[in-house]
Amino acid sequence: MNKRLTALFLCLVMMLSVFMASCAKDSEEDAKNELEEAKVASNMTLTMWIVSESPVDDEVRDDVTKAINSLTKAKYKTQLEIHYLSEEEYFSKLTEAMDAYAQTKKEQNANKPATTGTSGSEEGGTTAEEIVTDENGMYRDNYPVALANQVDIIYIGNVAGMSGQEMYSELRSKDLLAALDEAIKGDAKKIKEFVSPTLLSAVQEKGVTYAVPNNNPIGEYTYMCLNQKLMDRYSLQGHLTRGSIKSFSNEYVYQFINMISRYESDLLPIDATYEECLNLLAYYWNVNPDDYSINSKDFSIFGSSLLNSNPSRGENAVGAESLFENEDFRTHYLALNKYRMDESKVFFRNEKNMETAYGSYGIKFVKGSLDELTVEDGVSYYIDENGVRYYVVPVGYPTASEEDIYGNML
Repeated sequence: MNKRLTALFLCLVMMLSVFMASCAKDSEEDAKNELEEAKVASNMTLTMWIVSESPVDDEVRDDVTKAINSLTKAKYKTQLEIHYLSEEEYFSKLTEAMDAYAQTKKEQNANKPATTGTSGSEEGGTTAEEIVTDENGMYRDNYPVALANQVDIIYIGNVAGMSGQEMYSELRSKDLLAALDEAIKGDAKKIKEFVSPTLLSAVQEKGVTYAVPNNNPIGEYTYMCLNQKLMDRYSLQGHLTRGSIKSFSNEYVYQFINMISRYESDLLPIDATYEECLNLLAYYWNVNPDDYSINSKDFSIFGSSLLNSNPSRGENAVGAESLFENEDFRTHYLALNKYRMDESKVFFRNEKNMETAYGSYGIKFVKGSLDELTVEDGVSYYIDENGVRYYVVPVGYPTASEEDIYGNML
């Protein structure tokens, strides 16, 4: 079983446990209500259409189906029929089945007199209320056979050259996805405890949720790492403990850089390029005139200053302004350019020292998750490959990408 299939089945179990019923009853009264609901609930068969990166043999298929249905039948009187498709055939066969089912329902409804309301089968899945006896005379639940071309739960993600966002947009344009907000607010409200609010809100379309993303880590942090030995040597560590250093653009950070350049000639003050440091000051509105795309990593006089954001919460409101009218931006832009234009010393990585390895640095920038850090006595440190220890200040927070949002959804 490939990794993507395994991850999606874990997601499916979580989703079924919240979408079909509320499984966390807090009182005896809630438990009684659940039993009463179970008495009148109809047995249901749902279908799931999934991508498999390699063929799934019959033994694995049966084992997976049996394991999932042992949960869904016991808790929700629902069995699942799973369709495994290759990446190449997935989207075409899925949409063909959806179109065929819609056409069949349209033809059936055309031959029926007008009625009010909908039946359970029209809302999704097939149902059966009968309890039958087997060949031994034992009572057992009877689950209906899935209808031809029945589609209930589907995978939306990156498949055979189609991105998850493209697949989602295509399905939405054909009105083939059901709104899920009533379920999420009701019986499925616990899904908010399992899936990041960032992902749930990002996937909404005009405030409506049509798919639930698989929870996954979003992006990566950027940590400013300050050489612990040197910070202690110059008695600057107190500014860290008092919370006075929250970003690179900081008077105490500049003081640290100046001390290093004056007394530590054998190491590089900043293990980053001038451009990389410049990008910490603002989100730049640099527009490509050929295709009107925006490259925020290229300097522009227009942008949104990041200096007055709240880095402790990772919140940056992106607007547009003339940056040189912003006094804070001008101050820090001037400070960086003084370092860049000082011909007597080297402060940044440049063409001449790009490949040079120093034993340690005054400041490093490290990207990654919390796993990159070492925590001792409640304080986080970064320890590099040479064993050099650095104090850590987060200066960049994870941002959800298209891949994070649309890469794996059900």
